[in-house]
Amino acid sequence: MKKTAASKAKWFDKHVMVIGPDKDSEKKALAFLKKKHVENLDFPQEFSANTTCRCGSGFEPFWINDARGIPLAKVCDKCEAEKLKKFRPDVMEDSGYWHDEPIDED
Repeated sequence: MKKTAASKAKWFDKHVMVIGPDKDSEKKALAFLKKKHVENLDFPQEFSANTTCRCGSGFEPFWINDARGIPLAKVCDKCEAEKLKKFRPDVMEDSGYWHDEPIDED
């Protein structure tokens, strides 16, 4: 499967993070890296073989986290709303939401 420039840029945005002394430095470094490396991204065959969502849309899936940063579901743009219906709205918005089981604080 051939990756387009747009899909490579989208992959880069989801998977590359720069940590710097301040937000401006991080943005500049990220822009530099993206400009320099996105066109040269080459994905191994096994990477592209399993990048479609289980819903059958053909879109690339990504993780959705709750307000505490805990992964809830692997979704794509097509199925995100449907899969998130089973979670209470406060779970997505309030990091102090009520829960009845212990949550590790790591």
